[in-house]
Amino acid sequence: MLVPNSHNHEQPTLDLFSRKSALQSLSAVARGRNVSASQVSRALARIESLCAMRLVHRTTHGLSLTNEGGLFLEHAQRILLEHDSLATALARGDAP
Repeated sequence: MLVPNSHNHEQPTLDLFSRKSALQSLSAVARGRNVSASQVSRALARIESLCAMRLVHRTTHGLSLTNEGGLFLEHAQRILLEHDSLATALARGDAP
């Protein structure tokens, strides 16, 4: 599952990728999610595997998005907004 459940930290998520991109640090994402940096790194690797391409350049100086990673991020952020909007609508009983 790519779209996160707020209580599910098992699978690669769009949320994780979006946070990594905003913070530019896997360890900061890990601290924010209360998991290890290696778990975040493995989740990012799974996302890249699912996409069959590199989304992040990794160097000794840090991380940066590839062109594909930038495109992925744009779509991930829109999907997350829609996901949140849907969850809110369902919680309020706005469903038809």
